[in-house]
Amino acid sequence: MKKWWWIIPVVLILAGVSYFYYQGYQKSLTEYLPGTFINGIDVSGKKPADVDKILNEPARSFVVTERDAKTREPMTETIDLRAMGYTQVFDTQGVLNRQRHGTWFYSYWEENHQEISYEKFTIDENKVAAAVAGLYCMQPENNVAPVDAKLVADKGIYSITPSDDGCQIDKDAAAKMIQEAVMAEETSIDLTQQEGLYAEAAVKTDDEGLLGQMEEYNKVWTKTITIPMYGEVKEVIDETLLRRLLIPNGFDVSINETELTKYVDELFTKYSTWKAKRNFTTSKGKTIQVGSELDIFGYDLAKQETKDSIHEVLLSKEDCTADAYWDGVGHWSDKTGNDIGETYVEISIADQHLWYYVDGKLAMETDIVSGTKGKTDSPTGVFCIWAKRTKVTLIGDDYQTFVELWLPFDFDGTGIHDASWRSSFGGDIYETSGSHGCINTPYSFCQPFYDMIELETPVVIY
Repeated sequence: MKKWWWIIPVVLILAGVSYFYYQGYQKSLTEYLPGTFINGIDVSGKKPADVDKILNEPARSFVVTERDAKTREPMTETIDLRAMGYTQVFDTQGVLNRQRHGTWFYSYWEENHQEISYEKFTIDENKVAAAVAGLYCMQPENNVAPVDAKLVADKGIYSITPSDDGCQIDKDAAAKMIQEAVMAEETSIDLTQQEGLYAEAAVKTDDEGLLGQMEEYNKVWTKTITIPMYGEVKEVIDETLLRRLLIPNGFDVSINETELTKYVDELFTKYSTWKAKRNFTTSKGKTIQVGSELDIFGYDLAKQETKDSIHEVLLSKEDCTADAYWDGVGHWSDKTGNDIGETYVEISIADQHLWYYVDGKLAMETDIVSGTKGKTDSPTGVFCIWAKRTKVTLIGDDYQTFVELWLPFDFDGTGIHDASWRSSFGGDIYETSGSHGCINTPYSFCQPFYDMIELETPVVIY
């Protein structure tokens, strides 16, 4: 008996080794052996389900680029795919099955590295829909409807309000695109680049039709109306004056009749020379003012006809011209700067002299005798020759005088005529023995003067 005592320890050792081996074998069927690495991760002692979780642990996200409702600029939002139930399926069980189960103990002396890719993924479509519904672009407050550009009128100023494409997305189409991108395992989607997904203004700020309308309306206010007055003198109705003469009412424009009447009155005051003072340069080179209440020569603006002419074109949309109408007679010269012109008769009472100019050049001159000083003074002012008569008897309260040549220049019976009864002219004769108001001239002067002068020739007396 003593000879076989060692058998018992050997049996116990063999039993223990067998048990240890069996336990290691059984464990290799459900857990990864020591030294096992999957995709670089040490999975020793872990089960496939645990490794599935580890491989799915890194954050998996889907980036959505959408439009910011305030700035209208692109912005990004990230969805955690795990919130959608997104899970990648790896063949972790296959790695386990391929372990060396029978020689599992070798794993303590060697490493086993495995690289695997997921074979498919699973996702909860209901969770996807819920996640998409929670996106910024899906919220009603972040959906701003587009605004069309439009033509507006403000006190006669026409402008275009800018268009705004807003931030209104087709929610159903956007949700479908996102879900399809997620299911196609894309990592992002840019909704701002998807044609037709976001609504746009139908009428843009640079719309040619709208710009054309604005230009057409503004023509009423930007045109220029030119009114030739006399010679090169022109009156211009510009945009500033149009603001006074026109009344804007939305897209309608009417004429301010009261202001138009005032404006024509101003033109009358400014341009009418009838019985008004104007500058005149005498034969002696002195500039004086001539004109008086006795005048029968000069421009007198015809207010109603001129107003009608302006009225007719005031609402036009193009640069145009209106006419000024006149009563009376005038011969404006841009050179002299007055309505007397360059052909006229000049009479100086103080000098007792007459000058006759034709086209700015002295044609004739003579001494005269004017009305008796302080009794029957000759009128002063600006007159004109309105008739030419021969062999006329001039009749007054206490006289009848026959003259050969008669050139009346006012409507009170005063004119220029020959005075054959006089032997001398000029000097101071008029102070004591002047005429009844007419301008007496020698017959030798009056005859060629009569033949040369034309009706409506101005007569300036000062």
